[in-house]
Amino acid sequence: MKITKEIIKEIVSLCEIMFEGRVNGTITQNTYSEKFKPLLTEFKNKFGESPNLFLQDELKMFYNSQFEKLNSNISYKSFGFWGRTIYNYAWSCIYYDFGKEAIPASYSPQLYIVVNKYGIKFGFCYGNYIEDNDEMVMSALKGIKFSLLKKCFENDPEILFINSAIEEITASPEKLFGDKEKVIFKTDDEIINNWSSRSLLIKEFEKERIPDNIGDIIQSTFLSLSDFFKSLLPIDNFKIADIKNKETNPVPFSIITVNSKIKLSGLHISDKLLSRFTSSLLTKPFVILTGLSGSGKTKLAHAFAMWICEHSSQYCIVPVGADWTNREPLLGFPNALKDKDYVKPDNGVLDLILDANKNTDKPYFLILDEMNLSHVERYFADFLSVMESKNKIALHSGDSEWNNVPTEIGFPKNLFIIGTVNIDETTYMFSPKVLDRASVIEFRVTEKEMRGYLGSNSQINLEMLEAEGKGMAQDFVAIAKDLSLETNDANELNKALMSFFLELKKTGAEFGYRSASEILRFAAVVNKIDATWSVTDIIDAAIMQKLLPKLHGSRKKLSSVIITLSKLCIENCSTDFKDKDEAFLETYFSAEKEIAVGDATKIIYPLSFEKLVRMYHNLINNGFTSYAEA
Repeated sequence: MKITKEIIKEIVSLCEIMFEGRVNGTITQNTYSEKFKPLLTEFKNKFGESPNLFLQDELKMFYNSQFEKLNSNISYKSFGFWGRTIYNYAWSCIYYDFGKEAIPASYSPQLYIVVNKYGIKFGFCYGNYIEDNDEMVMSALKGIKFSLLKKCFENDPEILFINSAIEEITASPEKLFGDKEKVIFKTDDEIINNWSSRSLLIKEFEKERIPDNIGDIIQSTFLSLSDFFKSLLPIDNFKIADIKNKETNPVPFSIITVNSKIKLSGLHISDKLLSRFTSSLLTKPFVILTGLSGSGKTKLAHAFAMWICEHSSQYCIVPVGADWTNREPLLGFPNALKDKDYVKPDNGVLDLILDANKNTDKPYFLILDEMNLSHVERYFADFLSVMESKNKIALHSGDSEWNNVPTEIGFPKNLFIIGTVNIDETTYMFSPKVLDRASVIEFRVTEKEMRGYLGSNSQINLEMLEAEGKGMAQDFVAIAKDLSLETNDANELNKALMSFFLELKKTGAEFGYRSASEILRFAAVVNKIDATWSVTDIIDAAIMQKLLPKLHGSRKKLSSVIITLSKLCIENCSTDFKDKDEAFLETYFSAEKEIAVGDATKIIYPLSFEKLVRMYHNLINNGFTSYAEA
């Protein structure tokens, strides 16, 4: 049985019990069989194997594919929870047996997995008895071995470079390190100056953030590290020259890596907002970023594209002009004065689409800045149509290419369109046709975020992101194309959607099958890429992005509807405040006083609720409200 998120969390629970038992003295050598062994038996009955064997089997899969026929001295082993020493962690590793009598793995480089009470970590380390002056340490910084060491980071940008403390076992099995302890490097010298026998190349996940595809991540991480690991071993039939030009291994897409890299670039974007942005792109490749001017909308779109694209030709930032009245600024036009001639737009959009159709495993990004400076329906109608119909856009009437431009183009599934929007007297509102086809993400800056920004004194450096995530690009596109994803909590999600559907229907702003389908897919995507989200988090984001954007109108039309929708965002509120709108408004909508702590804890959809409150106040003050705000 392949290791899973559920299995790892069960092992973490056992580690927590063992740790507490050793601290308070309830689990000792004498009480082990009575206090702890039954828990292991229960685990084995449930999953078929003991915790240590699950870790060992995960390594065995990799050993069989990479090492079994390479050298008989390479082996694997697991330990923890029992034996001469009772451990409060489970550890398994692949190592080279140098013929030492005791603990042979401690004299070898290792590929290892550790699960402790905090979570899981896995990767490369040196055995605990290896010193800094050992040839296996010093040779790692020379010639092709050093190239292979650097290639580990190139193949998988998520790998952390860590140095454990001298007094600890090298792999520090009882702790997780966290981003704060990683070695930050930009040059070869910075790697060399920090490399030692205490160095680790690892990934780690806290117990609350273990991804659903953890087994795939473990295997791909070992694959990224294996060539460097092999190069340190005395293996005659391993030819370093054979792997010098090996292609980069695809790496599973990781939202954790995106978050950490974006923050390092100096952008102040919350983890939740970045997860919403990424999940929305993977749900459907058309996302609109709206909200406060100067809050980072265009910067985020640019940063993400720079990070995941291998080359700058894979993304295009186009400022929308106020004079755009047709599709020509995006797609060009046939030259009426010259036969069989096609005039491409100077901004490169048509070339971007043509390249995306040729390279279907690579992501391409069209970023439309200030998208609503002109009527979107006028210049973007062809795109809106083919997104749904899978038809093609006709470009010219010829039978063959004109200036390398085909007669028609399709909308490739690896093309992602991001529009940024500001609201003022020079811009236009979106029609329901546009909003129904996009996910709308609002950018706001809270007091806490502004204080953090003012105190950080950080500078934005997007150049450091360039192509850092290219190894994850193939998996990113694969997720976007995967129609088999299913949500984990369909019943609760469907129940919430029906409640909002019935209320929105009263204003003519109800959603159709398309929006419902996209919300279910959004939930499935979030389940896949970010394990930290609860079902209520997902519902909250879906309401905010897909349902509320279509809500606009007068005080007479929307007042009671906004109040009812707001009650749906609060636990038991429809019952507690039935026919008591004035009391509800006094408790939750008053601008003069904060919501009481007890009442605030009942808000189950805080993002949507806060937006509805703002819309209600705009309605009262101006007699009209809409989702979009200046």
